[in-house]
Amino acid sequence: MNIIAAISAAVVAIIGALAPTLPIILKILGEARERKAVTKRDHEEMMKELKKLTSMQEENAQLRADCEAKDKRIVSLENKNERLTVALAQREPDKKKKD
Repeated sequence: MNIIAAISAAVVAIIGALAPTLPIILKILGEARERKAVTKRDHEEMMKELKKLTSMQEENAQLRADCEAKDKRIVSLENKNERLTVALAQREPDKKKKD
């Protein structure tokens, strides 16, 4: 029984020695949890922003492709207009001769 009493006394002494540090340890753990929560929130926000930026980049690429296609179409139509204008101008003198 002396051994049990000695162990019990030692455990009580250790608990007594650690008891004052418990609030400090709990405070440190709370701060660590808070930092982790903030970090997790920050990570989620960054991921959300990254998704937005990726989406915007994809839309931008599509808009650029559409713009290039329209630019080519404009050039094509301008060339066609020029050819038709020349062809029409060549026919105008023929019409005047017939009249």
